[in-house]
Amino acid sequence: MERQRLEKRLKTSESNGRALSLRATSLESQLADREVALRRLESEYNSQVTELSELKERLLQQSQEGGWSNWVMQFAGSFMRASILRTFAFLSSAALPP
Repeated sequence: MERQRLEKRLKTSESNGRALSLRATSLESQLADREVALRRLESEYNSQVTELSELKERLLQQSQEGGWSNWVMQFAGSFMRASILRTFAFLSSAALPP
């Protein structure tokens, strides 16, 4: 009687062991799948961060170039204004024949 009870417990334990082994294998597979998905997300994230940094750098360059361009235009405008004013001053002070 005791032997049958022990054999039954042994079979139940072996069955539970197989079930746990299958569950562990399934969980390991899920973990591997999630690790792959995580690596893919990390790769996409890094790619987007790189793209964002490049866009930020390009925007900064364009902003600096735009600032340089504005400065050149202001300088050219003031230079041209000064030239025009000098020309008007010369013409107004020049004695025109009667």
